[in-house]
Amino acid sequence: MSAYNILNAANVNYVDQTLRPDDRTCMILPFFHIFGLVAGIFANALADSTIFIPPNIRTSTLLNLIFRERCTIFHSVPTMLIALINNKNFSADKLSTLRCTIISGAAATDSQIKMFREKMPNNHFLSSYGLSEMAPVSITNYNDTDYH
Repeated sequence: MSAYNILNAANVNYVDQTLRPDDRTCMILPFFHIFGLVAGIFANALADSTIFIPPNIRTSTLLNLIFRERCTIFHSVPTMLIALINNKNFSADKLSTLRCTIISGAAATDSQIKMFREKMPNNHFLSSYGLSEMAPVSITNYNDTDYH
C-alpha cells in the first residue's frame, strides 16, 4: 500500500460521496481502518468539508451532535443506524439534516434499508466496502437504485 494508493482512493471517494465544502460530517469511524481514513478523513479533507468527532458513540450523543451541528453526512454500520432509530429520544427531525449516509462494515438487508428510508426520509443511503490491506474503498454510485 502506498501514499498514492490511499490518496487516489480518497479522491475517488470524495467524488463518489458527492462531498461538498458545505457538508458537515459526523465521523464515528475508527481512523485506523481504511473506511475511516480514506472515505472519512481524507475524502472530507479533499472536499474541504467540516468533520465533527463525537466524544463517544452513544446513540444519544450522536443524535444530539447530528441535530445540533446540522450534519449532512454520516458514516455508519447497519447496527448503529438501528440503535439510533431505537433510541428513546429518536425522532425523524433529529436526523433531518442528513442528506447521505454511507453504510459499511456489514451489508444492510432489504428490510433494513426500507426501515432506514421510512425513519429518515431526507437521507440517501450508499453502500461501501473497504479492504484495509490494499487501501481501496468501493462505494455505490449516488444515482444507483437498490437493484442496480
